[in-house]
Amino acid sequence: MPRMTGNHFFAETMRAYGVSHLFFVPSVVGGAMAEMDGVGVRKVITHGEKAAAYMADGYARASRRPGICLCQDIGTTNLAAGLRDAHMACSPVIAISGGQSDEARYRHAYQNAEDFTAWDRVTKANFSVDTVERFPDLSIALDHLGLPRLDDAPDFEEEQPLFDLARFQNFYGKFSSWTIAAAAKSGNRGCAEFFRRLIDTFGAHRLMWGTNFPASNDRSYCGFVEFAKEQLSFLLPDEKRWLFGETALRLWPMLR
Repeated sequence: MPRMTGNHFFAETMRAYGVSHLFFVPSVVGGAMAEMDGVGVRKVITHGEKAAAYMADGYARASRRPGICLCQDIGTTNLAAGLRDAHMACSPVIAISGGQSDEARYRHAYQNAEDFTAWDRVTKANFSVDTVERFPDLSIALDHLGLPRLDDAPDFEEEQPLFDLARFQNFYGKFSSWTIAAAAKSGNRGCAEFFRRLIDTFGAHRLMWGTNFPASNDRSYCGFVEFAKEQLSFLLPDEKRWLFGETALRLWPMLR
């Protein structure tokens, strides 16, 4: 069955439904936002989440097309606050936000709040998509491998939920120099053991590396490349080929 990334699928879906503009507050589905330029959808960054909802409502009424507004998880109730007029007018507005990770629930984590039901009274339908099983035909990449702590070498028991994702054949993991540095705090042996287990579990063809530059800026771009290759020098040549390029090119062939 042909596959495409979730980001590309999202952008193509917008194009297919005739959406020419979408309104959002960063940061949300960054990969999908990057894909919008290639399909002719204009991205409009608004001052706040409520403004994004109002603009999506106005766009939907004027164009008779779906009005799309988006925000990250912490702004969901702000976005919902702007949907009342659209809801009462039966305006075709689709609001999309980030969601809560189950790992952070009930632990008083930063920016974590159970606000899903706040949408019930201002939407026709309120859905939460929590599992990759819902999209078996899409390739899903987890950035930074979900930011594992990697401070429990050599067993890495806290990272078992990450390794459990290997059963989903459409799952890909992207790690960064941050991930390598976190593993290296346990020493060279800890770093080698984590990435050896990671590759043995997923296969190199489902893993990829990225610099995280310029968000991480304690080194130059070339410095991050050298650091990654030095720390992962124990890998086999074919494994390096996948991690440092081939996996990403498989997911985003337009980069070739």
